Amino acid sequence: MDSPLLPLDLQWVFGASHIRAGVIDLRTAENKNTIAYAAGHNLVLYDRSLHWQRFLQGHVHHIQCLAACPKRKYIVSADCGSEAILIVWSSENGQVHSSIPQKETGGIIAIDFFEKGDKFATLSTIDRNRMQTMCIWRIEATTCQIASSLSVFSTDFQHSLQINKDDQDELITNGKKTVYFWKLFKEEGENTPLKKVLRREKASIKTVEMLKNIREFTVSCFLPNSDSAITGMVSGEVIFWQEPRSPFFKEESKSLSVSDSDESNKLPSARKMYAIKIVQLHDTPITHISVQNSYVITGGSDGYLRFYDCRLGLIGWLEELQAGEITSVSFSTLSSCEQEANFTIQVPPFIVGTRKGHMILLHAGIFEEPSGSLQHKGEELLDYIPTMVKCVTAHPHLPYFAMISADGLLQVHDYNTRNVCSQREFSKLKAEFITYSPTGSVLACGFSTGFLKIIDSDSLQDVDNIAISRSGITKLEFSSDESLLAIADSSFAVSLVNCFISKDHVDEKWEYVGKFRSHAREIAGLHFAKVNGNNRLFSVGHDCMIVEYDLTESVKEKRLKLKGTWPVNSSGIPIALYSTTFFEQGELHLLISDSNFKIRIYDTKNFICHRTLLGPTFGTPVDSTFRLSLEHCTQEILAFGTKDQILGIMILPLRNNKIIQYMGVIGHAGFIQHMTISHDKKYLLTVSAHDGIINLWRVSLPLAKAFFESEENPISGHFKGSIGAKNLQLIREYFFTSQIFSQGEGFTNERILDSTVEIDQLHNLLSAVGVFPSLHELQEILTEINETFPMQKSISFKDFLPIFLNHKPVIELNPETIHHAFSAIGLDPHGTNTDILMTTLQNEGERMTREEIQQCFEKILHKHVNLDALPRNISATWFCNKVLKYLGHRA
Repeated sequence: MDSPLLPLDLQWVFGASHIRAGVIDLRTAENKNTIAYAAGHNLVLYDRSLHWQRFLQGHVHHIQCLAACPKRKYIVSADCGSEAILIVWSSENGQVHSSIPQKETGGIIAIDFFEKGDKFATLSTIDRNRMQTMCIWRIEATTCQIASSLSVFSTDFQHSLQINKDDQDELITNGKKTVYFWKLFKEEGENTPLKKVLRREKASIKTVEMLKNIREFTVSCFLPNSDSAITGMVSGEVIFWQEPRSPFFKEESKSLSVSDSDESNKLPSARKMYAIKIVQLHDTPITHISVQNSYVITGGSDGYLRFYDCRLGLIGWLEELQAGEITSVSFSTLSSCEQEANFTIQVPPFIVGTRKGHMILLHAGIFEEPSGSLQHKGEELLDYIPTMVKCVTAHPHLPYFAMISADGLLQVHDYNTRNVCSQREFSKLKAEFITYSPTGSVLACGFSTGFLKIIDSDSLQDVDNIAISRSGITKLEFSSDESLLAIADSSFAVSLVNCFISKDHVDEKWEYVGKFRSHAREIAGLHFAKVNGNNRLFSVGHDCMIVEYDLTESVKEKRLKLKGTWPVNSSGIPIALYSTTFFEQGELHLLISDSNFKIRIYDTKNFICHRTLLGPTFGTPVDSTFRLSLEHCTQEILAFGTKDQILGIMILPLRNNKIIQYMGVIGHAGFIQHMTISHDKKYLLTVSAHDGIINLWRVSLPLAKAFFESEENPISGHFKGSIGAKNLQLIREYFFTSQIFSQGEGFTNERILDSTVEIDQLHNLLSAVGVFPSLHELQEILTEINETFPMQKSISFKDFLPIFLNHKPVIELNPETIHHAFSAIGLDPHGTNTDILMTTLQNEGERMTREEIQQCFEKILHKHVNLDALPRNISATWFCNKVLKYLGHRA
């Protein structure tokens, strides 16, 4: 790969998405080695001869569907979501031919190309009005244009789409209960040029006996050289659809408009198709049906692949793939003549994709091999990665990483060669966490049953087994000298194991020391630190408590003892815990990041928060696991992942929050579940929570330093993106309004403004720009200002911006926020007694007076309020509407 241009550069993707038709065989006479597949939000082009990947990036959400034109010149990918987009790629150079936003439709769920390759059809997901849209797109020189479209009200979500290869103007779609036939008609008006219009017709089932045997529909296709179509079902059967030929069945067709109601008889209609019979093809749900040449290819959830003729006579089958449910069968454009002429089935080489993530290369000659032949298993193109990866850990000295999936598959990969080195399966155990010991000699693996396995990292055989808890193990942490292992479980307890590790494991002992339920909620961080040759163990939980354990006494008395507990002064929930010696003359300090991505620094003597550092505003972090040291150790880089898909790095500011230095990229389509760093600090490995995709990122520390130093005004970059220039101007206006307000509205002399605002006005100013800090949070802000600008009584606009960015809410005030607030204080969001609300506001937390409550209600209602005359019940929805309306008027 080329050298990275950014500090974070994607190098390799392990695993693939298990979507329908998620693998495409791009092999042609000119390019005999490339395939394409979806991996989260990335479209990956893989050259199997060079073992090389190219990433086509443009999606934010998971790619939902893929299709390639028959000659493989173009690839089309689409996703669903708030930022849905349809992208046409050039498969030759990987460049974007055109991209079309799909926010109005909500995204695309299915794609199919017409035979000529200059047009393709798309089927959208359901939009806000429960409408689905079928579109026909025409590919032009530099753009894509809609040739025809039809939006219909959807009572049964259509999820499968296929074009009739014998009649390119006919299409079929199906949902779980209904099948529709679509027709593309040429229409010429008096004053309009020739255009094409879409019509659709619902397939009918006439007999009651057949209706009783109908199960949920899966996929549909037209039969080759026939006027019939079939639809697969979860029962393993297919239902035949045919146009009535006998006068007995003849009846006037009803064409369907936007609401499936009757249209004018002048409008043409799609074919009216009827169910004529049901045929059993598989014993399990049919998950794939396609047509190649004159063959019908079906795949089932049992992993069986079968070839039929146009009359559904079985002519070839593969039942030994053992790769899981079949989701894709993609044929190359290599000529089938390259195969021997006496083969029973004449098809080009093809690739089968499965829901487990396997991609298997097959060819027509396989059907000539005797039953039970190893050739029937095909050739695996990429190492199999399970779909539910729980955790990854990097070897401390070698270019290896270990991963474990929820179903207990343990794999060790070499990230230089991108190959699996070894693997082992725990068939009856559900894994939760895994980590290498500091020397890399063993792996500690925790399971949902509370069972701990110590595994030899070379042979992957058991060294020891310890029953730790009846609750699932959530975290494992070795001390740096490998003498201790700490374990956190889902019952909020911490356990300690004493380790006596030998190189050959002959004299090795693992002694259970003890356990203590030290937290009231989930344990977020577990961390060893070494001070003056002695180990110290800390934990932090969602209960906002820091706990230190007395390791010396614990080992002596064979039970885990606490040394002390201290509160975390934070408005957010603690997420991660790590230590550093970069502050205050090299003394050990704890870094605790919270759900608002404030990074608080605590000394380990008095456990007082000395400083709150600026955190990125990308979203709630879920992993801020690793620190990377720059040259000469003058600064630290923190790598972090968020629930909002972002992977980023941040240089920890040593003195103040005035300089914001961080960057982020879209790391995964879902939130980042776990991260680990390579032994040489050059690579980050991240795991997606939903699809098990593992991404390998190259981290360039010199580029990171150069990237941040090149930013002339790092603050302004934040406003160019998510905040916007208009909001920046609005904040500026509020700032100068506060200057006027501080001098008094009745000020009659000439006003002299010095471009600063008194710190006393900061609370009102922050509330005006949408921060709304509590009194406790305000005190933290004032402490930060006093540390950064000692002895100052006013603050400039330039210095105010970092404070605003640091403390502004990641998610703006919305109905969900207010519903959560009602629930957090123990009130019913759907209907709360007004007296209970008043009592809570006056007696809990930062107490409000009755006068303050009345002022708040008067502001949001725009009238004088008698608190005793308020409605007996107030819902969060009513309250939210009033607040948002007030904020809208105020803006």
